[in-house]
Amino acid sequence: MKIGVIGTGMVGKTLATEFAKLGYQVLLANSRGTEAVASSLAGSGTSITPSETSDAMACDVVFLSIPWTGVKELLETMTPEKGGILVDTTNIFLTYPPNATIDDLKGGSGSETIAKLAPH
Repeated sequence: MKIGVIGTGMVGKTLATEFAKLGYQVLLANSRGTEAVASSLAGSGTSITPSETSDAMACDVVFLSIPWTGVKELLETMTPEKGGILVDTTNIFLTYPPNATIDDLKGGSGSETIAKLAPH
């Protein structure tokens, strides 16, 4: 099984690293491209493959680990293949601590919003 992780922050890199340790083929992507991903992995000793977002999105399972403010833009341009599994690991933060603000989703959840943006 191929696992795609989109986002190289703490959550994304941790997920990618732990899945790679378990022997899964892991493609890791971010908005800055493969060179930035490779640079963030330098010295990690993992078998993670730096990839384009579109390649990570084509994996069997995709973990979305990007800032909330980029979710809509990304999912309006690409979503997992039909039948693929998208796992939401985002937080609905508009700004981060110490002055964190969260998005007003009018009683809905971030995962519900993502499900509407990626209905397949």
